[in-house]
Amino acid sequence: SDVLKNLPSIEIDALGGLSLRGDPNVTILIDGKKSPLLAGSRADALEQIPADTIDRVEIITNPSAEFKAEGSGGIINIITKKTSEPGYSGAIRVTVGNDGRANASLSGAAKLGKLSLNASYSERRDIRYRTGSLERSSGDQTIADQTSSAKATRWARQAKLSGEVEINDRNELELELSYDGRGGRTDSTEHDISALAGAISDYNRVGLFHQYAGSNQAVLGYTHRFPTKGEVFKFEISRGKHWEREPADYTNIDSVTGLADYWQHQDFDQTEMETEVNASYVRPLASGATFKTGYALQDEGNRFQNNGLYRDTTMAVFASDPTFYSNFILHRTIHAGYATYEDKFGPFGLMGGLRLEQEFLSTNERTLSEVHRSSDLRYYPSLHLTYDLSDTKQLKLSYARRVNRPGEEDLSPTRETRDAFNVRGGNPLLKPEEIDSIEAAYQYTGDSLDALVTGYVRRTKNGITDVSYYIS
Repeated sequence: SDVLKNLPSIEIDALGGLSLRGDPNVTILIDGKKSPLLAGSRADALEQIPADTIDRVEIITNPSAEFKAEGSGGIINIITKKTSEPGYSGAIRVTVGNDGRANASLSGAAKLGKLSLNASYSERRDIRYRTGSLERSSGDQTIADQTSSAKATRWARQAKLSGEVEINDRNELELELSYDGRGGRTDSTEHDISALAGAISDYNRVGLFHQYAGSNQAVLGYTHRFPTKGEVFKFEISRGKHWEREPADYTNIDSVTGLADYWQHQDFDQTEMETEVNASYVRPLASGATFKTGYALQDEGNRFQNNGLYRDTTMAVFASDPTFYSNFILHRTIHAGYATYEDKFGPFGLMGGLRLEQEFLSTNERTLSEVHRSSDLRYYPSLHLTYDLSDTKQLKLSYARRVNRPGEEDLSPTRETRDAFNVRGGNPLLKPEEIDSIEAAYQYTGDSLDALVTGYVRRTKNGITDVSYYIS
């Protein structure tokens, strides 16, 4: 997170949320790959990656057709360090701060002949305090006021091991294993007051919330280099799992209407499995141009379960809470094929490409017996033009089409009661957002100063909007 904060166009808010040019729909890759470590809270995951394991960060605002079309804001690719020199190296870092904040990381690398190994482990603990307020009004009359405060004690750990072996001069194998674990507890208090149509409500809600989350991934890659310089074939397969469990208990105390106090137990359970297959081929042409083509498969399955119980002073045992119960299953498969062509004509540079993505989506809300299936074929063109004014000055013009696919919460039709005043539901018929982006830039690269001035315009089709309205 500290590294990314220093990069132009990237903003990180007080909660660790990341955006690129103000757009939070950003695809984050680690070594060019999607990682389940980022499947849960991206803010927590980014805080956990040791800065000394990062070699560089690539910011791609208008990606070519070679990359996934997901993410209207673009792509942030975090490249980690790899050992290239024979021998061993390692680093240990420990940081402590106020509010119980502590960080420790260990990283090491070794190169033994044709075998390269890289490993890292990090652990983080901290305490966070949060306050919030929400006021609703109708004309000049305040009809609802909510205030809240929370204390969160959190821990997180990450481990990663990767190895590369050169079978011979033309063939190379790579294996990577990663693990991420997070957890903690949050103590919260909430005060809710409403006055609507003469009815007054005033109650306090005290909560204890636990979080347990974990991710793991295995990646196997193969690279073959042909006799022609620059001609390369790559194949990669990965399998990852992410899970979260969040049990919470709340005590609700009414202080005005005389209604009985009541207790709630809520349990959220999520499991996500994802498989990816990527194959690419790069061929230099006799004219000096470069041709790339490839295929990608993304297959993901998600299951979300909410279980709620409640009891008031008149009840001897807990009963099932129908306002917090759901069993939602999502399965998405995307087949993608792409081709790009890159060439240079004197001071002019050109790279054009086309990506096709066929998506198969099915959702099943078992509680409501609501099933939806759809298929969608879309194309994503890209074009990048450059003109060298001199050895240090360059003009750039680019176009790319991107997509934001609705997530699980957007698609689930379950009406979930968040608290006394907030009910949320999704729409399984949402279409993906489609974004056309055009950029123009001037770049100067000097001995002690680099400057990049960019102007851009985006057009969004099928924009997804959160709609809020009064239920009663």
